[in-house]
Amino acid sequence: KDPPRLCLPVVVLCTAISANVLSWLSSFGCWFLSVDASAFLQEQFPEVEVEGRDGGVATVTLGFWTRQTDLTDTSCTFYHDDITFDSAWLSGKYFSMLASILGLVTLFASCVVVFLDRPYWSKWMAVLNFICCIFQSLAFTAYNSAICKESAHGCGWLGGTSWGIAAAVLYFVLVLFHIFMARRVASAESKKAEDGGDAEEDDPYAKAERYAAMGKKEKEENAVG
Repeated sequence: KDPPRLCLPVVVLCTAISANVLSWLSSFGCWFLSVDASAFLQEQFPEVEVEGRDGGVATVTLGFWTRQTDLTDTSCTFYHDDITFDSAWLSGKYFSMLASILGLVTLFASCVVVFLDRPYWSKWMAVLNFICCIFQSLAFTAYNSAICKESAHGCGWLGGTSWGIAAAVLYFVLVLFHIFMARRVASAESKKAEDGGDAEEDDPYAKAERYAAMGKKEKEENAVG
């Protein structure tokens, strides 16, 4: 029962971690985002001063993706307003956006479980959603940092901040939801224990699984016979 339910939280956790890593990546030099202007400038524009990498056309590399663009600054995190490419900040924004969408799906699926009146709780789902909330909160601090605000793309409300907040709030709500579900499951088990009933007997899903197992066993016995 647990693995199918844990798949979505695991995927969401991966997107949350990716958003956090990408949002902070540009803050630490040129390890992932690099600019190499010298070779191209010397070949195509010998009259342009290469020293300092100020002005002209340069090659910008983002991971495995490379393009030529105008270069007006020497920093790895500061770009001219006319340069339009997906930097690590924008990548973090889109991962936060994806994490928010997956969070909505998770919340919807959890509400469906409650609507079907089948109490279910997994401590691992609660833990994973809590970790997602932490990573999205860290990503939000990066979106709101001075370095990000001073970049050409900006990290304002449309630059990732809104999605970082949305994702963090969603996963915090999911954590509260799982706390509620834990109490509900505990209450249901306590009530059944007081009534002397068997929780499995009242669960149609458990009955279906048990009958399926009995049918499979009967087929195997007939095949052997």
